Parts: sequence; C-alpha cells; structure tokens
Amino acid sequence: MQELKKVYDVLNSMSSKKGFKVDKFTITAKSPITARITTSDGQVNIDFLGNTPVVTVRKIIKISISVLGITLMPNGGIIRLDNFPDMPFDYDEDGGIVGGLSERFPNSDD
Repeated sequence: MQELKKVYDVLNSMSSKKGFKVDKFTITAKSPITARITTSDGQVNIDFLGNTPVVTVRKIIKISISVLGITLMPNGGIIRLDNFPDMPFDYDEDGGIVGGLSERFPNSDD
C-alpha cells in the first residue's frame, strides 16, 4: 500500500504549480494526467499516455524533455525520458525523493 501512496504523491505533485522536484529537476504536467499504472516484482510502473509530463533542467540554457514514465522500486526509482537517457533517483529515510540525478547535469543552476 505504501507504493500506491508514493504514486499518489508523485502524480499530485506533478500537477501542482511547483511541480514534482527531484534534485535540481522539476517535472510538471498539465491536467488531466492520463497514465497506466502497473505493478510487478515489487515495483510500480507509471506510463504516461497522451499528455506527457515534462522534466526541466537549467544548465547554460533551459532544457525540457518529455517524460514517458516513472518506475518506483523499494529503494528508488527511474524517470524514463523520451530520446534521452533514463534518470535514476533514490529515496531518503522517510520515503521522500533525493539524489541520484545531479551527476547527469553536475553544473546545473538552482
């Protein structure tokens, strides 16, 4: 049941004004969000259909990439991106999202 709470928190944050923040990245989505949610082998897969969310990172320029889906596992997850390498992340002790992405963009601005 804890996995479903994480799914709820992720989807709710993405559609908020501030978006879902992971490290220096922000994932935003316009409502309504349409997704297929499946579970297997202890992981939850969220596959976005149609109106895909966008992950934004600011380096020298602002880069925005479509998010195909998010995989949530017991110790972390993976943000699956369109035409870009997938980005893993970890949870903190309270189940919140923490590091793991900054190494992809080590000089990202705040």
